[in-house]
Amino acid sequence: MTYRGCGSLSLSSPQCYDASRTADVALAVDTIRTRFPAAPLFLVGFSLGANIMVKYLGEEGPKAVGKISGAVAISNPWAFHPHIESLHYTSKPRSLRRISAWVYSILVAHEYKKYVRRHKTQLADRLKKLQRPFERMLTLRQLDENVTCLLNGWQSLEHYMTTASSSNYLEGVAVPLLGINALDDPLVSREALEHTVGKSSKNP
Repeated sequence: MTYRGCGSLSLSSPQCYDASRTADVALAVDTIRTRFPAAPLFLVGFSLGANIMVKYLGEEGPKAVGKISGAVAISNPWAFHPHIESLHYTSKPRSLRRISAWVYSILVAHEYKKYVRRHKTQLADRLKKLQRPFERMLTLRQLDENVTCLLNGWQSLEHYMTTASSSNYLEGVAVPLLGINALDDPLVSREALEHTVGKSSKNP
């Protein structure tokens, strides 16, 4: 599934990118189940897509049983909380391992700005309310704090990031779920993985 407005897809409504939004995944799953009711369905998510997928599974809970046979989350960032090192809460590199994450944050921000520019007609009314000059935003945190929160009605970056963290929804997952992460992944901190292991222990 390609996220709305990404790739070559046009944005047909003001609802745009949001790492917490699972409605599109739910629609895709329900559509596939309707068209192929007898076929086993497995979900695979990568990176941010894995985070959205796991959040969806946690929200569905027991309703996913019988609909989804299992899922695999690859390189899921899992947790975006303020006390956890992440792309959003790294103001500058604190180690050589985090330099790549800091650079990646700037590169993702560059792509996100291209996304917003490409869909500026659909987003025009909301973008008028920006409090900071859009072109001066350089990092993913700056864009999510000022643009994503504005476009999708989040009270603050912390509110958005905490709600979007799929680790918060692990306790509700009712289908087999395999998470695959590398301990030396420069984009997913050890703190995030340790936090997630603690959350997953509540769902044996």
